[in-house]
Amino acid sequence: MTVDKCVVTCSGKGFHIAGAEYSSECYCGDAFQGTATGGGLGAPDSDCNMPCAGESTQTCGGGNRLSIYSTPQKTTAPTGPTLPSGWAYISCKQDGSNRLLTGYSFTSASLTVESCVSTCKSRGFTYAGLEYADECYCGTGYAVSPVTAPESDCSMACAGNSTEKCGSGYRLSVYSSEAVSSSNTLVLPTYWGKNSSCIVEASTGRSLSGVSLIDSGMTVEKCASLCDSNGFIYAGLEFADECYCGNAISTANGGGVSASSSSQCNMPCAGNSGEVCGAGFRITLYSKGTAAPATTLPPGWSLDMCAIDNPSRVLTGYQGTDSALTPTSCINKCASLGFVLAGLENGNECYCGNILTNNPIGARDNQCATPCAGDASQNCGGGYRMLIYQKASYAA
Repeated sequence: MTVDKCVVTCSGKGFHIAGAEYSSECYCGDAFQGTATGGGLGAPDSDCNMPCAGESTQTCGGGNRLSIYSTPQKTTAPTGPTLPSGWAYISCKQDGSNRLLTGYSFTSASLTVESCVSTCKSRGFTYAGLEYADECYCGTGYAVSPVTAPESDCSMACAGNSTEKCGSGYRLSVYSSEAVSSSNTLVLPTYWGKNSSCIVEASTGRSLSGVSLIDSGMTVEKCASLCDSNGFIYAGLEFADECYCGNAISTANGGGVSASSSSQCNMPCAGNSGEVCGAGFRITLYSKGTAAPATTLPPGWSLDMCAIDNPSRVLTGYQGTDSALTPTSCINKCASLGFVLAGLENGNECYCGNILTNNPIGARDNQCATPCAGDASQNCGGGYRMLIYQKASYAA
């Protein structure tokens, strides 16, 4: 017997209170019983002094003394929206006068998530965004580089269903048919890895102690976006609908260590049954990687966006191929020719210009992930996907 084993056993059976007693005994429940006969009352911590039979560094109660561990008992949350197969929530995004989704839009005094997504889907679009309670926008990709906003920014109730969220002023609640989880299709913020690990949650306290959220529409994307927008590098999903963020993983109280098997993280996410969101006292953990150091780019240049290219080309000032292409080499080429925009595509193609032409549409960051011919650790766009860098003086 260990504390972890008792807690996981109780949680797995649907109980919220676990009690370890007399080194090797485990009891589960949702409330304390027998208070009339002296049970269920607080006792001095020193009364719980027996080492656990399976882990001598942990305490498992004493004679007629229980070491109690609990997780908050949740109230029933509103049922999430019923989405078409393959559709899932992505995150809250900033919008503006230059709209993020430009394929089709409408307003409705009875707008719901379902009605917006269904309309966009029926018109052949893969993205649906809800804004300001009654506005719906559709697209096949982002028209401008997307910026993730805090989930709390998308707080307005939908005009047609007060239990659902429909963005707010210049904030879009974005859904997509490209968001169903697999190692290849997760739509995560820039530099977040798509591979996860399963770790043990602390028996008391939290392994990730930053921002947290419990949401009946929880997805991997929503949790990672929440953590990223609040400046954290770890995102942990637990018990189907819980998200925890942090910049360090605490190993106190038995937490923060790898689970004995990744299969212990086996609960589908509340907002997307195709994704995994931990389990009782088990965390599905994602982390943010490190971008290429800014010093590797020429002064004044920065990453702008991943864009969908076309045969007429988004950048038309110069184009060439390079068997040793890197972002730096392409930027240097464009800068030497007097251009303020540099685009990399298909691993070995470099494009330059001073303006984006032919109606570029934003694409997901992971579509610009073809390794550079000159440095496989860096990204150089993709097939008709251009990774665009800009000089600080450029204004779109």
